[in-house]
Amino acid sequence: MKHLEKIIVGNWKMNGSVKSLAVMIEALKSVNMNRERVILCPPFTLLGAASVANVAFGAQDVGAYDSGAYTGEISAEMIAETGAKYAIVGHSERRRNYFETNEIISHKALAAHRAGLIPIICVGEACTGDECAADAQMPAAVEKQVKESVPEAITNFIIAYEPVWSVGTDNIPPAADIEKAHGHIYNVLAGMGKHAPVIYGGSVNATNSLAIMSMKGVDGVLVGRASLLPEEFIPIIQSGK
Repeated sequence: MKHLEKIIVGNWKMNGSVKSLAVMIEALKSVNMNRERVILCPPFTLLGAASVANVAFGAQDVGAYDSGAYTGEISAEMIAETGAKYAIVGHSERRRNYFETNEIISHKALAAHRAGLIPIICVGEACTGDECAADAQMPAAVEKQVKESVPEAITNFIIAYEPVWSVGTDNIPPAADIEKAHGHIYNVLAGMGKHAPVIYGGSVNATNSLAIMSMKGVDGVLVGRASLLPEEFIPIIQSGK
């Protein structure tokens, strides 16, 4: 039997309902796949309902602290109690909209690790299209984020490379640029004495997912809005086989 080898992460962001999650879970029952390699990340409110899913699931963020007077925060231990196995940290939207620094993201990744979760640590340059085309920022920006966002104490984690200008735009970098970025991340990790899968995130859809996952060094994809509906998400899963 042929199984999925690539890692497919569906990030629902601030979308979804109990009903839409139930529809997705039911649709995935008939899909031939390695169910530990497909990870659904719905909003916090749906994590309990997701515990019955036949795939792995995770949170979209975690608190940096284990407990205390942090109104509105959700700790990694609370997330782990739902049965979740993963947590996204440092997504470009968290970095941009909530001013999360590499230091904060490192604390969150470590908190996830302490709770037994596998952190999916997002990195990526925030350059404009022209700057990216000139390859002005990627190597230095990504290297800094990897070195400062990945805690020394963790060994089991995933890196998600997000060229920030691509997220939500329906535009992705040329294959050579994606391969270069992933290769650079692998080299940075090796210099830190670490190895981890590196997945790509940024306007992934059913049309381009096969091409993206065929690129050298791409171990899977982080999918945004295309992960909300089975008719869009399932073809992406199948393209990773």
